[in-house]
Amino acid sequence: MLWEQQGSSLGLTIVQHIVKLSGGEFTIANIPEKETIVSVSLPC
Repeated sequence: MLWEQQGSSLGLTIVQHIVKLSGGEFTIANIPEKETIVSVSLPC
């Protein structure tokens, strides 16, 4: 699925801060012209 959207990019920045404040991990892996993988891991 190809999805193009332009925005301020604040959504992922806010998520990253919340996850880090919660003691979790937040990563983004980008494969150009293929996909972007966003991973969130939170402690139990």
